[in-house]
Amino acid sequence: MRTFKTLLGSTLLAALAVLCLSAPAPAPSQALQTWTPKPGSPERKAIMDGLRITAERKLHQKVIFVVNHLKVEGNWAFTITIPKKPNGTPVNWQITQWRNLVKPGHETGEAFSGEVVGLLRKRAGHWRTVDYCIGPSDVCWEGWDRKYNAPSPIFKVN
Repeated sequence: MRTFKTLLGSTLLAALAVLCLSAPAPAPSQALQTWTPKPGSPERKAIMDGLRITAERKLHQKVIFVVNHLKVEGNWAFTITIPKKPNGTPVNWQITQWRNLVKPGHETGEAFSGEVVGLLRKRAGHWRTVDYCIGPSDVCWEGWDRKYNAPSPIFKVN
């Protein structure tokens, strides 16, 4: 026959096990940190290379990026950039679908920011563009966190 002490110990141990198993796991975003890769770092280059594939296809020219915002959390990155030709001069908007929004020789237009905004996700070791917008005059990324289940902190622009 079990003693009261043994029965009490078993009951407490079972209750503790139930509590541990039923406790909610912390959300992944609580454990991860939002950070900005340093200029020249391999991670920053890999993210920009992922965005470059999309941008060059749409802009019909080779580009580099001036980064105005870049935040990474886990396998997600969000960036706001200004595209430039590899020699640092402005891209030629006149050979793109946005030619009517930008006067020749200008980088922006009345309703055209000249920015390339991108949401990227790292899969199988490569950064790939999930969504993007070119030349937004408004917050085109509004709702991308919910739409793609991406971490909200990366979208906080200073």
